[in-house]
Amino acid sequence: MDITSSLLKRNPPPQLDRANYFKVRFWTETEWKTWQATTAEGQQSSQYMSFLEDDDGKPLPSKQIGDILQTARDLWHKLCKRKFIDLDTTWTSMSASAKWNFRDEVTRACPELNLGEDLWKSDMLGKKNYGSFKQTWFTNRADDKVSGSGKCKVKKESVKSGSTPVRGPVKSGRKRTKDKGRGLD
Repeated sequence: MDITSSLLKRNPPPQLDRANYFKVRFWTETEWKTWQATTAEGQQSSQYMSFLEDDDGKPLPSKQIGDILQTARDLWHKLCKRKFIDLDTTWTSMSASAKWNFRDEVTRACPELNLGEDLWKSDMLGKKNYGSFKQTWFTNRADDKVSGSGKCKVKKESVKSGSTPVRGPVKSGRKRTKDKGRGLD
């Protein structure tokens, strides 16, 4: 399904029945948070990925977690290219349709995320990892060059010594900086 059409019409994966997956330890977010707060194992676990488990309740291997994170990055990149998210978008400010699209599509691509109630694992994946994606794909862009991967472009401008950068488009090839007390160059 194309990401644009799925943003307009929601098609969530079917909710699984917990009775069929009785070995899953964290069917709800509350169960995971309680485990993290009250057990030695939980307190030593990763706050970012320990909720990811297979249908036997075993933690996912690193390779599988890496594949899930790559899928998430690919989906966020598609949302970026279609202008549903940008430099100023945070997970909490992201539109409901963009979040639902992410949750539905990442869960469809990575069925382990559906081993729980109401796509909470997909939502937690977004909450815990969108900031890192944003930092890498938007904020850390050193210049306006775009690699072969087609990353979204954010222009960072040169800054004169003693001045503060100002975000915004560069017009007429001029660089914008806010010089201390003297306005824009």
